[in-house]
Amino acid sequence: MRRFITLENFVLVVLLVIILNLVYIDYNFYQNKTNQNIDSPVQGSSDCPGCSVRLNNLEVVVNKLMEKNGISPTPIPTTAPEIRYIQSSVNTSSVSKEYYIPFGSGSGDYSDWTDVPGLQAYIDSTSYGNINTVTFEGSIHVPSNNQIVSIRLLNATENRVIGGSQLDFNGGPDSVFKASVPITLDYGQKLYKVQLKTQLMYNTIIDQARVHIVTQ
Repeated sequence: MRRFITLENFVLVVLLVIILNLVYIDYNFYQNKTNQNIDSPVQGSSDCPGCSVRLNNLEVVVNKLMEKNGISPTPIPTTAPEIRYIQSSVNTSSVSKEYYIPFGSGSGDYSDWTDVPGLQAYIDSTSYGNINTVTFEGSIHVPSNNQIVSIRLLNATENRVIGGSQLDFNGGPDSVFKASVPITLDYGQKLYKVQLKTQLMYNTIIDQARVHIVTQ
C-alpha cells in the first residue's frame, strides 16, 4: 500500500534540507576563503571546525526521514565546485608630455651676436624626467626691409652657445616661425639667453622665442 507523506514530516524534511544546505554553503564559504588567502592548497577546513561532521549527521537524518516516507534520497554534493581565478594584466605605457619655456619678445639691430634684453629664462634640465627631444623655436619679422637674421640660444651661466640652436631667417615684414634641430640642454639649472645677429642692421622684431621640451 502506497504511503503518503504527512504535512508534519514534509515540513520537517524541508527544514532539514534547508539547514543542510546552509551548513554546506557555510562550509564551502570558509573553504574558498582559506584557498584565497594561501598560496598552496590545504586539505580540509581549519576555519570551520566540526562542519564536516555536522554536514554528514544532517545528511543521515534527512535520508532516513525521506526513506521512512517513501522518498528516494537525493545525493547532496560534498565537493565544492572548482573556482578558477584569472589574473588580468594592465599595460601601463608611458605618456609623452610637452613643455614650453617662453623667453618673451624683443628687438635689436646688432651686426654681431648680442644678448637681446629681457629674453632670458632659467631652465633646470633635471626637472623634466626622461627627456625625449628639446628644440629652440622662434618667430621674427623685419618691419622695414629684407635681411638675413639669425638667433641662437646661449647658456649664460657657463657662457656657452647651445649647439644646433641657431635659426636663420630671410627676414621680411611678415612673421616667420622656425624650429631648430634637436638640441641638448646642459645638466642642472642654467640661465639661458637669446642672442641676435642681423645682416644689414635693420631693426628686427623677435615675436617669440621659446624652448620646447618633449618627455617620454
